[in-house]
Amino acid sequence: RHLRSSALLLRDTVRRATGIELPLVAEDQAQQGRKRLFIGATAASKTTGVTLDSKKLWEYAIVAADNDLHLFGNDRRWRKDGSYDAFTLGTVKAVTSFLEQFCGADFLYPGNDGISVGKLQKISFPDNLRIQKVPQILYGVGRRQGMFYDIANNMFPAPWNGTYGGHSHNIAIPAAEYAKKHPEYFALIKGKRDLNPRYPAYCLSSPAVQELIYQELIRHADQGYEMVQLAQSDGFRGCECEACRKLYGVSSWGEKLWIMHAKMAERFAKERPGKLIHIIAYGPTRTPPQTFRKFPGNVIIELAPYSQEIMKRWKGYQVKNGFTVYLYNWGQYNPGGLTPKTSPAFCAEQVRVFMRNQVKGVYRCGFGELFGLEGPAYYVFGKIFDHPAQDEKELLADYCRNAFKESALPMSVFFGNLYQRLGMIPLPDYRNSEAFISRP
Repeated sequence: RHLRSSALLLRDTVRRATGIELPLVAEDQAQQGRKRLFIGATAASKTTGVTLDSKKLWEYAIVAADNDLHLFGNDRRWRKDGSYDAFTLGTVKAVTSFLEQFCGADFLYPGNDGISVGKLQKISFPDNLRIQKVPQILYGVGRRQGMFYDIANNMFPAPWNGTYGGHSHNIAIPAAEYAKKHPEYFALIKGKRDLNPRYPAYCLSSPAVQELIYQELIRHADQGYEMVQLAQSDGFRGCECEACRKLYGVSSWGEKLWIMHAKMAERFAKERPGKLIHIIAYGPTRTPPQTFRKFPGNVIIELAPYSQEIMKRWKGYQVKNGFTVYLYNWGQYNPGGLTPKTSPAFCAEQVRVFMRNQVKGVYRCGFGELFGLEGPAYYVFGKIFDHPAQDEKELLADYCRNAFKESALPMSVFFGNLYQRLGMIPLPDYRNSEAFISRP
């Protein structure tokens, strides 16, 4: 049904742009000898000579061939429910990209009213048009806004990603299940086993504890996920037993965790080849490992928090699958509260850094809570992923022109002044340095 919704969107956009109403028919009803537009993995699309790699989840193509136009991509259902975030929908990305590039459409904010469409005399494209693209960004997780807005702006859902929201150790060894029958699994702190049910700490030198953590990876991968999370518990506290002090011959708990997680990743690569391990760089593991600089080939690192300073620490490390980031750009917890927190210029430069440093996924904490005043920043953030060289000032002008029409000039002045002043406010430490507000 999502591909049909895309076809209806295309028909509606063409009508708004040109006044022409395109007929919508099944492929077997399309008349030979007429110009046709195919959406999805049709039989006709197989004649274009374009082959998509099923492992490249959001790959899509826009191809003109034999007087026809084809919009298709990698489409896959990952969960039983029918919501769009249960799918990867490369075809929807092909449709929204075509509408933006050739039909004068702009996805400014969620909903049909948020789609701006300019008036056109005709819709034209080269006879040899051939666009085949694999987006670098694999997901833009956060508060969902709607299928067309999210996908057009590269905020892709990630139903293939087995995440727990940041932490896996406590999922593997829940205190409610193990505290009474195996207190020895929990950290020895000041002579007592720490059985904190909210932020459990573990005796990580225990082979049984390590095996439970590892088996949770296997269980999660076998549920059908392509990537599974491996991360220490929140509010981490290191066990003080003798075996943990000597673990791996290093004193730093961050280093112990990196070594343990890397060993698990090596084993996982043999037992579940082709699956990825998502390891969090958070709390004690914010600092990269010091005893090794090359990660197993199935590892992707999540920087939480992310800052340019933290990103620089990873220069010289070999992380084949790159990084994901956890962003604090937005959200009421920022000093600005319910006022704007991030400018288009800041967003544009941030995304350019992502593109230069193999960032593959983004968690957008607080995104979407303030479309009225932060909408232009959201727009620039999404668009720069497609074309990093775009000028954010021109994008801001496009947003104002398409969103506000005859009021574009005063709104451009308003937002220009607003963001200029916003740029004068120092960023909170957790957004521009290595500092981080830890939980109790």
